[in-house]
Amino acid sequence: MCNENCPCWDKNITHPRICPICDYIFKGNGWDGIDAHYKARHEKNTGELYKDWWSRMCDEHKAKR
Repeated sequence: MCNENCPCWDKNITHPRICPICDYIFKGNGWDGIDAHYKARHEKNTGELYKDWWSRMCDEHKAKR
């Protein structure tokens, strides 16, 4: 179940997967490329390392579909 700590909280993120920060649409299989995308476009601005940001993602949103 999603919770308020999840980066996708209160957003309609289904398939295709969409970046909860900038609405970039990921192509292919679920979140393929999210780590490189986040590190290149958001890590510096958010001040949060990718591994910490991803660890807050709920199981519902981590799933490929």
